[in-house]
Amino acid sequence: MKPFVDVLEFIKKSRIQKALTDRHGCYRSHIKDENGKDVDIPFVLSVDDIRRVLELRDNDGDLIQVSERLCKGLWFRMGYVGFVNDSSYNKSRLP
Repeated sequence: MKPFVDVLEFIKKSRIQKALTDRHGCYRSHIKDENGKDVDIPFVLSVDDIRRVLELRDNDGDLIQVSERLCKGLWFRMGYVGFVNDSSYNKSRLP
């Protein structure tokens, strides 16, 4: 039972859970024409689409989100002596 619990914990912490649990609906209006007949729709799925939807963030062009706590910690470790919740940082407050 323990290995199974470890696998579940790994899945919960990884992006795999998003891929397994997210549901996306397909509407009838997407697959039928005005007469109610089914329409063949060309569908192209690229690796970049999969990376974007799963939010893998492993591509050089992907945005990286840094937590507010980490950001503040970095500023303080650099010696910043101002109020870190300001909308802008003052360069003169760095050593």
